[in-house]
Amino acid sequence: MRHSLSLGRHLLKSCRLYVICPDGIDANKLFSFSCPGMGALTSASGILSLSKFNMAAHPLLSTLQSRHDFPSSEFEKFLALFQPRNIAKNEMLFHQGEVVKQLMFILKGCMRQYHLTQEGIERTIFFAEEGWWCGEMDSFINRTPSTMSMQALEDCEVLSIDLENWEHATRTIPDYALYQIKNRGRNVAWLKNLLSNMATETPDEKYRRILKETPHWINRLPQYHIASYLGVTPETLSRIRKRNMHL
Repeated sequence: MRHSLSLGRHLLKSCRLYVICPDGIDANKLFSFSCPGMGALTSASGILSLSKFNMAAHPLLSTLQSRHDFPSSEFEKFLALFQPRNIAKNEMLFHQGEVVKQLMFILKGCMRQYHLTQEGIERTIFFAEEGWWCGEMDSFINRTPSTMSMQALEDCEVLSIDLENWEHATRTIPDYALYQIKNRGRNVAWLKNLLSNMATETPDEKYRRILKETPHWINRLPQYHIASYLGVTPETLSRIRKRNMHL
């Protein structure tokens, strides 16, 4: 229980969670990459552009509109504040104790956010996939050391935004500010539920919840990372999987 309470404090600090990216990209170069369902994405001097057809299908716009009635007419102005970035598999985006400098939206790939326990053991808090924001908002906004670390588990394609542009978006695009408020409330509710599950569920129950809510994790993620998420050793996870093979 003492460990759960300690972890709970870490989670509550990361409630402003999103998950971050190292220092930016040379804005004088031209970047391009592709993302399923949105065609080619390009950036010159940090300004992104898409055809109107692809703009309407952009996954970032879909995410904004899933939480708030974000107007499509404002999206191009909002998108121009981001820079595209490729993150290599196993790359560390930031370490525990560092100040987070960017927030990211994941277009492709998967990341994990974790912290070190007092015993020096990595404890994975969550996995961020396509359509997720990632970063630690408390560190990002207040320039304080992060209580978490972030690592890419796959080659990732992201859109990143620094604090100056994030504050500009919040001041000049009211619908983004409203989205932030609504999304923050959702994150708080999600974290409360996560804390409750961590305090009351057995490792077998946690594993069965993965099978029910995010079954694709079993094949997508390394088993030792799933074990870290459950708070058990890989050997214990193997026994848990055998006990639940009938599900």
